[in-house]
Amino acid sequence: MNITIKKTDILSAHERREAWSRDPLIRRFLNFGRESVQAGFTRPEFIHHFEIYLKNRLVGDVKVFGDQKDRKKNIAQLIVVLGESRGMGIGSKAVGMVVERFQGIYKAIYCRVNRYNLTSIRMLRRNGFVFKNLVGNEFILEHEYGRIKKREKLLC
Repeated sequence: MNITIKKTDILSAHERREAWSRDPLIRRFLNFGRESVQAGFTRPEFIHHFEIYLKNRLVGDVKVFGDQKDRKKNIAQLIVVLGESRGMGIGSKAVGMVVERFQGIYKAIYCRVNRYNLTSIRMLRRNGFVFKNLVGNEFILEHEYGRIKKREKLLC
């Protein structure tokens, strides 16, 4: 499978992204709308945008970002939006590539996942993320660089 990620300065308007933003499954699991505002969202201090391509076709996005608290702790948050070609391992491969890219830069990368989004939870676990906390309706999973592989196997 020919999957690539491309770093971009900012995500441009794209007709595929427009369609993804209307997808009920994406809207449900990314909490578009009221919930993200009510959760005390703070503006990111840093952000890295990546586009996911399958055979030169845009199929998703990855963002790695953080606020002031994250910067002080040297950690970052990850969001993955796979608008097309779900269930083929594309998201898992893209997350693995992004996690590898930030090794040595951040101490850890975490992801907030709707607790009912079992597909994303399994994908993150396959990439070395472990459960850290439950906040409201979201699990916090974290990939800590330098974690001993043996311990991860016990948690799976």
